[in-house]
Amino acid sequence: MNKNIAVIEIKKEGFEIQIKKRKVKLNWREVEKIKAYKVDLITIDAICIDFETVNSVITINEDCIEWNKLIDEMQLFFKNINKDWIEDIILPPFERNEISLYSKK
Repeated sequence: MNKNIAVIEIKKEGFEIQIKKRKVKLNWREVEKIKAYKVDLITIDAICIDFETVNSVITINEDCIEWNKLIDEMQLFFKNINKDWIEDIILPPFERNEISLYSKK
């Protein structure tokens, strides 16, 4: 396994993400905003999600181990997120296509 790929672990109240020796925890209830977008990596795009809290932003991309599980759990907790959100950012390719998935306010 590539040591630079982050590993996501789903917890009862949120998730933990670990890259190398650094581990960050996030409780779903701390999330103020969630946005999704793509990053142009020249030959491919990477889908990213930012989880914003009062004190920080945690960025997760689709290369993380357990990405799909994180997306499933996020949509279970934040029930108002459009289930087809990914379709809104995929096209056109190589464009950021940023969308808001959730805002506490």
